[in-house]
Amino acid sequence: METETSKYFSNIISQINEFFSNVESTIDHTPQRQILRVNAAYKNYRIFITELTSPDYRKYNYYILKDEYVLVGFDNSQDIRAIKMK
Repeated sequence: METETSKYFSNIISQINEFFSNVESTIDHTPQRQILRVNAAYKNYRIFITELTSPDYRKYNYYILKDEYVLVGFDNSQDIRAIKMK
């Protein structure tokens, strides 16, 4: 798993470096999981990406900010309010 995920994370970082500026990335890994964190800039926008991968699950969140405002945000975390409404 680690080799496949490492290649996937490296590909993401490579593409981000091609199109964005001020790219900072870290990969934290243990035998149980790997985490990719990326901060970057595009014109007046800031980009934040976090991906957590393990054999059992994959979690991610992506955000685009302008100044201190979140313009777009995506994640696959459970929405507790939506679950309670069911």
